[in-house]
Amino acid sequence: MKNNKMIRSLTPAIHDKLTEFVTSAPNKASVLLLWLGLTFLSIGLRAQNTADSTAVSTEVVDIVKSYTPSINLRPKSKWNLSDSERELTPRPEFNYSHEVLGFYPTDLPAVLSATNLEKQETKKYLSNYIRVMMGTRASAGVEGFLAHEINRDNYLSAALEHQQINGPIDGVALPADWAETGLRTQWRSKLMDRTATLGLSLRRSALQWYGVPDTLNHDTGLLSDFGQIYHRGTLSHRLGSNGGWFSGLDSELSLFTDQFGVTEWNFSSAPRVELLWDKRQISIDGRFSLLSTKFSLDDDLITTEDYTAVNADLGAQADLALGDLKVNFGASVWAHNAGEESTLRLFPKLRLNYPILMGILNAYFDFDGQYNQYQTSTLTQNHAFLAPGQRLKPNIDRQIVRLGFNGALNDLWQYSLGLEYRNFDDQAYFTRRPWSGQQGTFAYDNGNSYTIFYDDGSELKYSAKINGRLSERWDIALDAAVIDNRPANGDEAWNIPAFSFGGSGSYHINDQLLLTGRFVSYGSRVDQLNLADAVSTQNVDGFIDAQLHFNYAITKNFSASLSGINLLNQSNGLWVNYPVQGLRVNLGLQYNFAAF
Repeated sequence: MKNNKMIRSLTPAIHDKLTEFVTSAPNKASVLLLWLGLTFLSIGLRAQNTADSTAVSTEVVDIVKSYTPSINLRPKSKWNLSDSERELTPRPEFNYSHEVLGFYPTDLPAVLSATNLEKQETKKYLSNYIRVMMGTRASAGVEGFLAHEINRDNYLSAALEHQQINGPIDGVALPADWAETGLRTQWRSKLMDRTATLGLSLRRSALQWYGVPDTLNHDTGLLSDFGQIYHRGTLSHRLGSNGGWFSGLDSELSLFTDQFGVTEWNFSSAPRVELLWDKRQISIDGRFSLLSTKFSLDDDLITTEDYTAVNADLGAQADLALGDLKVNFGASVWAHNAGEESTLRLFPKLRLNYPILMGILNAYFDFDGQYNQYQTSTLTQNHAFLAPGQRLKPNIDRQIVRLGFNGALNDLWQYSLGLEYRNFDDQAYFTRRPWSGQQGTFAYDNGNSYTIFYDDGSELKYSAKINGRLSERWDIALDAAVIDNRPANGDEAWNIPAFSFGGSGSYHINDQLLLTGRFVSYGSRVDQLNLADAVSTQNVDGFIDAQLHFNYAITKNFSASLSGINLLNQSNGLWVNYPVQGLRVNLGLQYNFAAF
């Protein structure tokens, strides 16, 4: 059974025509760029000659990034302590939503947050807090946030998080425990009239390789430890602009280890500069990264060589207005070196935005390319059951074409409709690791781990988003995507769903009681199994995860919450042989306080 047959039946004409056009031209990027660019430029020139065009609004379009499946075992909390880009700031009580997913999916694609329209005034709560949670299936957690304003120019904050589940899963013989612990601190100050931040984040993720096939009569006495532990540490620094030509610098040093001998260092630095040329602002962005991964594995069957990669890119872009047509154009150069492998690529960039109806309807077009250096740290965040010792490569989106419409139905509702086509090299697909059918020596060598299969290909994605307000107290957001991923050399787009659909919402029942909810649905997928030199495929059913959270502000200092997770009590998970916890109910108590 070919993956995504239903989707392909709906899209072959569009997909094949785009593919034929792009691939048949001698210079694919230039031809496609010229064709679509001239189309939009002609619109802009006609608009420039229109007498009454001043009343049409010109909004900046947020271009949707290319879709890459990214699935995570890790529970996703309100505070993503591993995200070094996010500043630790005080959090109002009513913004809290305990987002631990029973299925642990993220970024497939992300559901829109409710629109940031001005809400009615609510009580102000103290920013520092500590929160404890207890629930069914032996689940528990604690969160804390502490902030101190030293003086006008110096601010110190810290966040702590721990969550765990120790309950068994129906039909699973092995323990399915997992635990997530994170600590993050941040210092923000003024340095020579610039905002500067220094942050440190530490995270520990513990899980079990419990996805052993039923056909294996494993001897728990022979192999009793099915655990894996990931450690991540990140030291980050950000330097802002003081209004001059230097607009900022972001730097980061990270360390990743697991308990099977993988050690990975990564350093990156990204300066930003803005210059004036012929009364026009030129934005220049640079990025440099050094990745070093060492594999000191005891497993003789894994012979992955140590990997060191240097990546550097430099890009420039400028804005141009042709009447109501807004044009952003530029290019970036990327250089890559990993031992004997060297790559130099040029990515042209063009973004067009044309307001058709006074902010109600905007048309956009985007043409560019990009690269993404795979590293063990990020790959295991996307798939926690990935076997150690994976071969690393950079993923390259040679050409990305996005076009669509967005705008506002009224003052309360926003929407976006888009189509994206991309050609890629070396995209990572997750497939089950080859297995002998017998009990292995290591925890991951029992038909219960995944490996990476790299392939070139193309992808066509349709997306639709809408978010807004039903009333002064009720916000809602919906997000849907249909994906047609076609590998060039493989038979299937392994473990990529044909569609995804999600939504989120919040309802302020009164000044003290807040109801939030979210759901996410994924379509069917196809997985591969290599067993005793026989290759087979397996269809993986889709599923829906739905959850509700009630938060009640008892007093200025105390609040309580009640959460229902996996309300449909589904057992299907993201990966074969890895069912998930059923319905869970969590009770939380939070204390807000003033410090210092």
